[in-house]
Formats: sequence, C-alpha cells, structure tokens
Amino acid sequence: MCAGAQGSGPSSLSASLEEGKVNQLVAIIFVIAFLVIVLHEVAIFVAGIWIGRRWQNEIARRRADRVLEQTVANAHRSGYLAGYDRGYRRL
Repeated sequence: MCAGAQGSGPSSLSASLEEGKVNQLVAIIFVIAFLVIVLHEVAIFVAGIWIGRRWQNEIARRRADRVLEQTVANAHRSGYLAGYDRGYRRL
C-alpha cells in the first residue's frame, strides 16, 4: 500500500492517487509562476538596456549637433566662412 494512506482498499488507493495528481498540479503551477516571474525580470532588464542605449545615443547626437553649431558659429565669427553663402570660399 501507499505510505500515508489510511485504511486499505480501493478507496484509499484512489484518494492517494488523487492527492498525487493535486500535488503534481500544484508543482506545475508553481513552476509556471516562477518562469513567468523570471521572464518578466529578464524583459525588464533587456528593456532597461535598450532604453539606456537609446538615451546615450540621443545625448551623443545632441552633443555632436551642439559642437557642430559652435564650430560653424566660430568659423562665421572669425570670418572664415564670410562669403561662403555667396558661392566661393575664402583662401
């Protein structure tokens, strides 16, 4: 007979089998819940990396635009680009 079953006969055997099925179902539910939690954490981690890289790229692009604007403004101020808009370059 199965350990933990009270009495003997077909009714105690079927109760033991039912208990085993319930325990197996509970274990499957816990495994699925664990996998959902782990996948959720992985998704948050990946999204954080993706957002961080986009943020860094945006900062780098804005910095490059600002440097370019300052360079062009300095060139205009120094007279290097005077007349460039009219179609010729200063030598």
